[in-house]
Amino acid sequence: MPRDNIEFQTADHVTLRGWFFRPPTKAPETRLPCLVMSHGFSALKEMELDTFAEYFTQNLPISCLVYDNRGFGDSDTKEGQPRHEILPSQQTSDISDAITYAQSRADVDPDRIGIWGSSYSGGHVLWVGAVDRRVKVVLSQVPFVDGWQNMGRLIRPDIMEALNKSYQEDRLARAAGKPPATMKVVDEDPLKPSALPTPDSYQFFHGWEVKSNWKNEVTLKSLEALRGYVPSTHIAHISLTPLLMTVADNDVITPADIALEAYSRAREPKKLHIFPGGHFDGYAVVQCGYANPYPGVLPEDGVAVVEDIPENQASIPYMGEEQVLSPYDPSDDLALDTSADSNHTLQYGECYKVQADGNWLGSDSNPWNYYLFGGYSNSRTFQVCRLMSSCQRQNTQDQEVRHRGHLYLWDFRGNHYSRNGEFVANNNRGYFYPAGLSARNYAYFEAHMEDCDDITHSKDTCYINLVLVGQASNNNGIEIRSNNYLANAYNGKSVTVQFRRVKCLLD
Repeated sequence: MPRDNIEFQTADHVTLRGWFFRPPTKAPETRLPCLVMSHGFSALKEMELDTFAEYFTQNLPISCLVYDNRGFGDSDTKEGQPRHEILPSQQTSDISDAITYAQSRADVDPDRIGIWGSSYSGGHVLWVGAVDRRVKVVLSQVPFVDGWQNMGRLIRPDIMEALNKSYQEDRLARAAGKPPATMKVVDEDPLKPSALPTPDSYQFFHGWEVKSNWKNEVTLKSLEALRGYVPSTHIAHISLTPLLMTVADNDVITPADIALEAYSRAREPKKLHIFPGGHFDGYAVVQCGYANPYPGVLPEDGVAVVEDIPENQASIPYMGEEQVLSPYDPSDDLALDTSADSNHTLQYGECYKVQADGNWLGSDSNPWNYYLFGGYSNSRTFQVCRLMSSCQRQNTQDQEVRHRGHLYLWDFRGNHYSRNGEFVANNNRGYFYPAGLSARNYAYFEAHMEDCDDITHSKDTCYINLVLVGQASNNNGIEIRSNNYLANAYNGKSVTVQFRRVKCLLD
């Protein structure tokens, strides 16, 4: 989706940079509501915020302003202040300055601005939504709501004493003109000191460290500031501004019970959405159980007037338990979709079983459910998606995947770590699997279909050469190994498979 690079000045004259997204169907002169979006603790805008913004602007009549926090990514820091320092008072003030910038744009309705935050910024928006009355809706995902309680859950007591001593030493050193002390955001060993000492934190941030300019470093003062920050203090004062809080039921970074206690103190109008999974599963915008509540929480006098998204719009499907047809009876022809208006071999938004040499793509019993080819009873159903934010092309009936067309594959069943479904991804061991937790190297495929236009091939029976073109760990090939696992390969290898259309689980 097209986006514009933007920059704006904060109240203390720091330049923050980011992106501005608009619905592609809206005229440039149309003044739209705007959602201001910022990321969590040390994270950059590239870490899925563009995916969220694309989803929102494709499915809602709003624009999105996304930016890097000061001292991170493309944004500057104040002269004389170190980069990678996170001070809540500055970041909350910066959100208000982003609102001011949005209000100054000719293509934004200045009276219809909302704020969205996740994790640390999910706490920030609770604070800003209470004290900045320009805000018309507050969307808070997996929020950090109480620094004292949160740190007590994350940091072991035996480490806390050493940290207190380090805070004192850092203050004295900085006062003497020495560089600020720093610490890692994450460490592969959760027993070693880091700001976020959990395995899923390491998986998420390490995955982005290798493909972005994210740095595994924050100042020690950032952690001290975190402990004293309780952004839910004024949560009751958000009212009468609508609040949507989204909580992960297995969150060990910002635990659900702490967030729910804060939510209980919020006043109406408010809405709570709890999704299964951990903290970083919240960044899978494809979990439409999360995205769909927005129409209900945005009133007519709020950010946008939103009708329910029609079923045939084909936003990412809401996941459900897959109903596998087993055992396979050839007479049912895999419950093929033989509707008269289905004329093409491969269609965006349609669902398929994948076959190769008589075997069906399913998974093993590992908690990650690595993909391998085997019997039909273990096969999986995949939806072909043009984008991760929307399966079909928008505003057209033409959904054909053409020769050399690009696609993602959505797995309805997911795995132990993504129980509500996920896109096909690849890990550093070379295996493909439904992404889970934060280890998401999403697989981006290219379909080579030279013979699929041949009239001698009936629909849904021609073979497709599936090529891996991006976003996997090795990026340069795909193969079916001798043990039947689908895996990365070198030298640009590809696999020849057959997509057999079935009814989507939502039909």
